[in-house]
Amino acid sequence: PADVTVPNGSVRVLESHHARDFQMEPGEWDFHKMCWVVVGRGLLETSDKSVSIESGDFILLPQGCRHRFVDDTAEPLTLNIVCVHPEVFDGGNLSFGKDDYWDCLIRQLPVGQALNARTRFHYNQLVELFRMALREQEKAILGWELALKQAANMLLLRFVRGDVAMKKDRIV
Repeated sequence: PADVTVPNGSVRVLESHHARDFQMEPGEWDFHKMCWVVVGRGLLETSDKSVSIESGDFILLPQGCRHRFVDDTAEPLTLNIVCVHPEVFDGGNLSFGKDDYWDCLIRQLPVGQALNARTRFHYNQLVELFRMALREQEKAILGWELALKQAANMLLLRFVRGDVAMKKDRIV
């Protein structure tokens, strides 16, 4: 896998195209991940479960969640991953009471669960945010880092508001 560094208070986007023989070792990262499975199918393995994933799924992985992706060799995965340093979601406008929105989200939706958009409309909105983040990082023109934070915050808000639902029948 690619070595990804997310500076303090920043967001980075990774587009990960897996070859048929790709193998990922389990690991932990010091940033949150919001993932979109662009194409392919496989498994997401965490320390306590394996979940089947496929094109169109969304996945939330908090900082420190040990995991790995295992590809179906017939349909290797391509993932768009928005990597968010925890400081981006801590405090400020993203807090209410004692909790922040990320903590609220993780209580709502179990870690490492395959999620689907509730409607085609929600799916298109989520995908556009993932694509916008990738475009901004690739172009790296004035304001790109601010645009990445905006995209990450909008993704977080859409997830918290319930634009996605769990796929309960997918744990293997």
